[in-house]
Amino acid sequence: MPDELDQIQKMLQNGELISDHMFEPNIQIGGDPAISAIRGYMLRLGPTGTTLPLVCYGGVFPASVQNALLTNQVNESQEILNNVFRIRYPVNERPHSIGLESDVAKIIIIYGPGRSISNLAPEGNFEDFLTLIREEVLAPPAQKERVILAVNASRPEMITVKKQNVFLELSKIANEIKHPEMANEKEQTVSEILYMILLLREVKKTSFGDRVRTFVATRDFGKDPSFARQVLTLLKNADIISANDSEIHDLHTAFHNGDFENIPLAYKLRELPFNAMKVCHSADGVIMDLGCRPEHIITSKGFQDDPVEYLEEVLRLSADGATYAMDATSTVGRSANEAMIRIYSGNVTKECRQNERFRATFLNITEPMPAGMVSVASARVVRTLGAVVGLGAVFDGLLLSFLMRN
Repeated sequence: MPDELDQIQKMLQNGELISDHMFEPNIQIGGDPAISAIRGYMLRLGPTGTTLPLVCYGGVFPASVQNALLTNQVNESQEILNNVFRIRYPVNERPHSIGLESDVAKIIIIYGPGRSISNLAPEGNFEDFLTLIREEVLAPPAQKERVILAVNASRPEMITVKKQNVFLELSKIANEIKHPEMANEKEQTVSEILYMILLLREVKKTSFGDRVRTFVATRDFGKDPSFARQVLTLLKNADIISANDSEIHDLHTAFHNGDFENIPLAYKLRELPFNAMKVCHSADGVIMDLGCRPEHIITSKGFQDDPVEYLEEVLRLSADGATYAMDATSTVGRSANEAMIRIYSGNVTKECRQNERFRATFLNITEPMPAGMVSVASARVVRTLGAVVGLGAVFDGLLLSFLMRN
């Protein structure tokens, strides 16, 4: 197997897509932030006068993404290029994610250079990046509206820092959060997580005022407990957190210094010490814990009129929209607009939801739901073991759009 993986990496490094050797591959713009942004944009398509928020991608713009869009390998590519990828930092790299899917499993092979958030701060600060956000996103007529800055807590690579003053600043953060191992003075390398913490802190300190909230989505920690411990420090800077069931288990174990506790998943979500709205999603459903005053984040009139109905609908539409993307027999589910998802969700009765599996996943079957949590069980589907690459990113895009509408 190592020989085959070496061959695959060489193919990717040479810019040769594995999909060239596959039968009718489905080519998409990858990377979880980009998937979420594209999903949020396509959700708005349809009737005019939508109350859904504007969504755009701001960040590194690798050569492989540009090539895919300009050569029309993606449906509606020019529209996506103009409306979604509004803040671009060109990177002369060609990262690829190759996802092989079946009805029972999926495997993702990633070639990474060109994905690092450090590319947005070559001099050790995000001033230029935040200026673009101010000019492209916060400018009139949206000057009074709430803005969500969303980042993905991807696996933290150790990055070489060329400038001593930048290294010292990031090392200071590592010591402050009591993770000195995130900065290696001998090799002058730092964990990418430190750049993410720096970005979220600078957002809070800028002249954006009270308009900006932060969203952090976690990803699979694998068998690296240090990754989960580092992400815990990042999540302290988030206003909204999204993670799947296995990630919440890992975060809770990391929070308890590596000791796994056999308590319901919903209780673990509750115990994570973050002053944020915490969401846990799985194939069996979604739960939300109000770890802060929701009015601090949501300004929608619909929420003010009936907060319970509003949040329940947010989770239901987000979960059903992700299920629709998984269960649809064509790509229509992945590009469904709001009307299509509401039609699909409206036809899922209580009897057609995974209520027993929901209780097994989140409550160990017999335990009660913690006070104040909002939840929804997933819809039963034909492809009960369907595996879709990027499904977590699809869910996150839907969640933010439905949460911040109006």
